[in-house]
Amino acid sequence: FQYDIWGDTVNTASRMESSGEAGEVNISGDTYTLIKEHFDCQYRGKVQAKNKGEIDMYFVKRIKPGFSTDAEGVHPNDRFLRDLGVSADAEQLA
Repeated sequence: FQYDIWGDTVNTASRMESSGEAGEVNISGDTYTLIKEHFDCQYRGKVQAKNKGEIDMYFVKRIKPGFSTDAEGVHPNDRFLRDLGVSADAEQLA
């Protein structure tokens, strides 16, 4: 089987993938708006995207200290999970 996927979302994802860096989580400005309360992010600038113009890009650096069980911001705490509606104990995710 062979499938093709077309559309605005595919174009955006392609530009994000091609402008990403190894070992980094690259997100758009729209995604940043949704997660900025819980994650520290680094603005990387604008990237030209076909049929969209320029898109703001960010790297996700860590979970914010108030939502993390560890100093590095890798493991979410119970507050983070409650905010996102996840019913799991943060220790189970460590």
